[in-house]
Amino acid sequence: MNHDFILEKIQKLVKENISCPELIPLLERHKCLYLRHLTGDAKVNMDIQLAKAAAATRYQVCAPVFAEIHQIPYAAIKGAVLSQDAYGSPFFRASGDIDTLTSREYVDVIKSIFQKHGFIQGKVTDGGIVPYSRKELLFQTAMSHQTAPFIKKASNPLCPYVNVDVNLDIMWGESAQNTDMEYVLSHSIEMEIAGITVKRLAPEMAFLSLCLHHYKDMNSIYLLYEGSLRLSLFCDIYYYTVRNLHLDWKLLRQHSEALSVGSYLYYCLYYTNQIFDDPSLTNLLKMWEVYRDDHLLGSLRLTDAERKTWSVPFPERLFTENISKLMDGILDDADRKKIALNKCLM
Repeated sequence: MNHDFILEKIQKLVKENISCPELIPLLERHKCLYLRHLTGDAKVNMDIQLAKAAAATRYQVCAPVFAEIHQIPYAAIKGAVLSQDAYGSPFFRASGDIDTLTSREYVDVIKSIFQKHGFIQGKVTDGGIVPYSRKELLFQTAMSHQTAPFIKKASNPLCPYVNVDVNLDIMWGESAQNTDMEYVLSHSIEMEIAGITVKRLAPEMAFLSLCLHHYKDMNSIYLLYEGSLRLSLFCDIYYYTVRNLHLDWKLLRQHSEALSVGSYLYYCLYYTNQIFDDPSLTNLLKMWEVYRDDHLLGSLRLTDAERKTWSVPFPERLFTENISKLMDGILDDADRKKIALNKCLM
C-alpha cells in the first residue's frame, strides 16, 4: 500500500466509518487498538479483554501504594487515564505498565512506599526480577526524566509482573527547561480505574502532558531508532482533541505560556492533522499559529545540539517498516554511541 492510499483509508475509516480490512496488519503493528476496533477486526475484542484484565491486575496490585501516596502530589498519566480521555474507555490502549508523575522532592518517600509494598527497582529476566546496579540507577537518574522502574511479581499469568514508572518531569531528560512541577501537579483531580481511586491531571494539563510525552517519542533518536514513531501516538492526540472539544482552550494556552511549551503542542497538532485532515484540528492550528516553529516542524530533535533535518517526507517516516534505515543517513558517530549506550543500560 502506498502512503496516500493508507492516509485516505484511515480518514475514511475515522470520518465515514468505511472499513478497510487491508489496514488491519498495519494498525496492529502500530498498536492502534481503537482503529482496529473500528475496522471490525475479528481479533480485537480478545485483545481489548486482555488489555482490560492486565490493567485491572496492575491497579489492584498497586492499590495499597495509591492509598498511601494519596497525600503526596502525584498523578497517574498515560495508559488507562489517557485511554479514558481519548477513547471513552480505560482499556483501548495496550500498555505494559503504569506511569505516575511526581516531583523530585518526593522521590525518596515514594521509593520507600513502593519498597514497603514489595516492589523492586529492577528488570525482569528469565530468572525473575533482578535489581538494578547502582550504576544503572545513576544512569536512569542522570539521563532520563524517570526513576528506574518499580516492579512486583503478580499472580495473573496475563500480567505476571506489574511495572510502575515514576516520571519526575513532563519534559524529557535532555531538556534544558526547568518545569514547575508544583504548578503542573496542582492541576489534578481524582478518577477511578478498575475500582481503584487515583489522582490524575485535570484534562487541560493532561493534554499538555500527553503532547510533550508523544513529542519525545517522535523525536528521541534512541526511541525512534527502536521504532517509537507509531500511528497510535497521533490517534491519541486526535481522539483526545475531537472527543474533548469542550476543553478550556484558554486555560490550556495559559498552561502552555506558563511552561513555555506552546511550540511542542503545535508540532503535535500539526502532524496529527497531516494524518486526519480534520476541520476541528485545522481551526485549532489557526488559533495556535503564534506557536508555529518551522525549524521545529522540519527537524528531528530533543535538543538543539542533536538537531537533524529530515530528508524524507512525514508519511514515509511514519509508515516505513524500518525507520532505522531511514535514519542512518542523518546520524553521526555521537548519535550511534548514544543509541548503543541506551540499548545497554535502559
